[in-house]
Amino acid sequence: MSDAPGDPSKRTIDEERILVGSAASPEDPMSATAVAIEQEAIPDDEAVIKAGRLAGKSMSQAIWILALPVLLQQTMAAGVGFVDKLLAGNLPTDIARAAMDGVGIGSFVGWFIGIAMTGLGVGGQAIIARGMGSGDLRESQRALGQSMILSISWGVLVGGLMILLAEPLARYSNLTPQATEACVTYVRTLAVGLPFCGVMMVGGMCLHGAGEAHKPFQIAVWVIIVNCVASWLISGVEIGAFGATIPNPSPLDPARWGVFGIAAGSAISYAVGAWLTWRVLRAGVKDLRLENPADGRSIFAVDREMSWRIVRGGVPNFF
Repeated sequence: MSDAPGDPSKRTIDEERILVGSAASPEDPMSATAVAIEQEAIPDDEAVIKAGRLAGKSMSQAIWILALPVLLQQTMAAGVGFVDKLLAGNLPTDIARAAMDGVGIGSFVGWFIGIAMTGLGVGGQAIIARGMGSGDLRESQRALGQSMILSISWGVLVGGLMILLAEPLARYSNLTPQATEACVTYVRTLAVGLPFCGVMMVGGMCLHGAGEAHKPFQIAVWVIIVNCVASWLISGVEIGAFGATIPNPSPLDPARWGVFGIAAGSAISYAVGAWLTWRVLRAGVKDLRLENPADGRSIFAVDREMSWRIVRGGVPNFF
């Protein structure tokens, strides 16, 4: 007698592997990235993807297609910090050293911002990826809406803390009075853009959870371009390199606007990134869209149960 096709006692080894590797269980420890790849790509026995956006690609090709935009995005983000220091180093000689010290200490705040926003984003990303992988689109929609609410609230909170702690940070770093002033100016100006930064970063991670890596990369390119151009123009700095000088068309005095302009360019770029991310989320990608729930509630209505799940999944990554 032939075995019944649904008999659980007769599963093959390959079927067991599929069950173990799935994200159907909410307790599954599988990473968000792995879940996103799983839900959009179904390989056949020859490791060639048969369905989804990556149809016809091998598994190794699929990994590179999804991972390369993220790799380039992170590389360019590191370049922004270099541009900030380049601009600070080209300020007038009498303030350049102090500006470099202040921006150097302030750049650690940028590192903290990345950790703070990523910690929150991981919680939403994981829930969205699980929902997409299991076909529970309502769960993904709920997680996206609450992630956006939390990103704005978290950005306001972290920004407020940065404004309050900027001066003690500079003082305990044993900076000179001039460098202390530069550090405080840089950190507090950057803090104003943190709610926008939260929307941009957390929204981008939610898109990654849905398996969409290209749109966050495209947004990051625009953010970096705006950051560099705005920082250069508002600071009024003339850049000198390899014996040549790049004149600044801005009429602003770099001695007065230099450090403020460097940080203001970053804050403006965060606002542009938040606007672009919001537009993408409202338009929707791959069955994920930022819209009012089916029950008619606002997308800004607080869902305590879902918010707690996002925080519980994301807070450990903050540490």
